[in-house]
Amino acid sequence: MTALPIGTRYSRKHTVSQADINRFAAVSGDTNPIHIDPAVAATTRFGRTIAHGMLLYG
Repeated sequence: MTALPIGTRYSRKHTVSQADINRFAAVSGDTNPIHIDPAVAATTRFGRTIAHGMLLYG
């Protein structure tokens, strides 16, 4: 394995999808409707489902 040169940078972008949120809810057990139910989430101040905080931190 070759070592990376000092100063090497890597970046990646990912847009979190509803499928990502649903999978995280399934594995974490956090099935709060604000994450997985668009109809319920639409009535909140966010207006749509939101990602779990720990999904974003991970």
